Amino acid sequence: MNIYHLQYCDPHSVLLVNTNGLLRRIYTPFKVLTLVQIGNMPPGTSLMVDEVLSTESDELVYIIADRAYKYRYFNIVAKF
Repeated sequence: MNIYHLQYCDPHSVLLVNTNGLLRRIYTPFKVLTLVQIGNMPPGTSLMVDEVLSTESDELVYIIADRAYKYRYFNIVAKF
């Protein structure tokens, strides 16, 4: 599992900050892996995020195949 801080930028990108302080802005579509069972998708299922939204309480939501999911159920696949 990657360890990083995630920051919303806009509907088509997020900013990742790793434990060494390195920054990386990633753009949609980007790859994520499920951390838990979601519907019929077991943990470790690879999916593509089409859009990123931020709620009024600043919680990120990923749009995947026209469905909204809370970001905390996924791990972004990214290298620094």
